[in-house]
Amino acid sequence: MKDELYPSMFWDSEETRHCRVQVQKPWSREEFWSYYFIRRISIYMSLLLTRKTRISPNAITMGGIVAGLLSAAAFMYGTAASFLLGCFFCQVCYLADCVDGEVARMRNQKSKGGEWLDIGLNYALYLVSFGVVYGIMDHHAMLGPWLLYLILLTIFAEILATNGSDLVFSRGIISHETVSMRKRSKWIDAFVFLFLTQTGYQLGVLVTAFLWAISGQMLFLLLWTFYHLFVGLARSMYKLKLNIKYVMPSLKEGGESDEGTAHGGRSGVTNQRAN
Repeated sequence: MKDELYPSMFWDSEETRHCRVQVQKPWSREEFWSYYFIRRISIYMSLLLTRKTRISPNAITMGGIVAGLLSAAAFMYGTAASFLLGCFFCQVCYLADCVDGEVARMRNQKSKGGEWLDIGLNYALYLVSFGVVYGIMDHHAMLGPWLLYLILLTIFAEILATNGSDLVFSRGIISHETVSMRKRSKWIDAFVFLFLTQTGYQLGVLVTAFLWAISGQMLFLLLWTFYHLFVGLARSMYKLKLNIKYVMPSLKEGGESDEGTAHGGRSGVTNQRAN
């Protein structure tokens, strides 16, 4: 069945295919860009690092965080060439986000520390989006402040909606609901990825940065960024709505059962190194 399909390449050995099933996600639970591109190559790097080195999953995550910060810095420089460099480091960040979890599962080295660093990697990706907006600001003095306010509001809402729900609600129920709706077909999944997700936005930044480098015009980059900022804010608001739906019963009951989690007690996170 399609839901049980795992990423693969035609030259994969039987051992590699078996390893994919053990450490990667099937199509029904994987993000479009990861399934069709990043996961196709990440398994080879994960196998190499596992067999030939002693590099820990946490070190890989730290490398991804550094790549994310370098990507944000490159975007903030604000030239077509620096935007292309920022796109490169951004993909390195995504690759590390896949490889760290695969290596952790291969070595059975899952840990709460790894989960914590994974959250840091997510924050680095938020900074990448901020870096894109900052890099555009110098070219559009009038629109710049509005873009800045919009990206800050979107980042705040996204952190509250995504990381907040993952920390509070067990079994990733919010994430499951938002992902399952896009997995009705590969075409819906592709459309949602390109026009409604952060990774789709980064792919568009790569394409529009090339157009900027060739033509000297960044209009397409500006329009693409404006569009995805509004989409990101709408996406975050929808996730917050789901959060509210699940938190309301506990509020009506007094919230006693979740009080420890909500006020700094033991976290409800159960998915170790989901990426």
